[in-house]
Amino acid sequence: YLKVADLKPHTKTEHRRAYSLADEKLPNIRDVQRQDVQAWVNELGFIYTKPTIKKYLSALRGLARYLAVDLTAFDVTVHSAKKSRERDVWTPEQLTKLISNAKRPYLPAVIKIGVFTGARLDAIANMEYRADEDWLFFPKMKKEKKDRLIPCPDAIRQDVIAWTEAPRAASTLSTAFGETKVAAGFPTNREGSGNLQDAHSFRHTASGRMSECGLPDNVINRLVGWSTVGMLGRYGSKLDVESLRDWVEKIDWSDVF
Repeated sequence: YLKVADLKPHTKTEHRRAYSLADEKLPNIRDVQRQDVQAWVNELGFIYTKPTIKKYLSALRGLARYLAVDLTAFDVTVHSAKKSRERDVWTPEQLTKLISNAKRPYLPAVIKIGVFTGARLDAIANMEYRADEDWLFFPKMKKEKKDRLIPCPDAIRQDVIAWTEAPRAASTLSTAFGETKVAAGFPTNREGSGNLQDAHSFRHTASGRMSECGLPDNVINRLVGWSTVGMLGRYGSKLDVESLRDWVEKIDWSDVF
């Protein structure tokens, strides 16, 4: 199923995890009953958050649909005793510590691009630099509704050019960042008990710094690609993208880079 499914690599990884967990507890998917799935979901509720369990259920539904299996067994109620953890921003001091402990030579540039643009690791891995316009192109990711085009800030242009000449896969970036985080003395996501600080936190870090630098909310939403109602303008036209040029040059990380 995963060989033919039109899913992003990180989603396939989530699906494999779901199948591994289900294989330990559930009967063959062709024979599974609703009470089996409900008992399994209840057990997961002591370990995983509700959104994570729903992702695992979605993975099983996808496989069942592919195998033409009745989906009724997966119509269950999801409860979780484990609360979702909010993400904290990275402080300038913490960013400096991450960079000084970078386990791969390309990682400081990736971090810099992340906190200037709010791009996720998978978006950075697939980023394009359009030199003729001096624009950054980020393909649509997860809940984003459209591809994203923004002017390239002067402060990261050389990092962008170097990165796009020799990019790495998102999975490679994720592994490198995890190693760097441990080397810098920060707890892993599994070890920590408070709010999360991970690579996705660069998105929140970027938006927070943009606000500190005086960018209005509608511009921040455009730059980082948030897709809630009212946050999307008409992407893509030259006038539309260039209208953000002066704003991106106001983003200042001179206390770190």
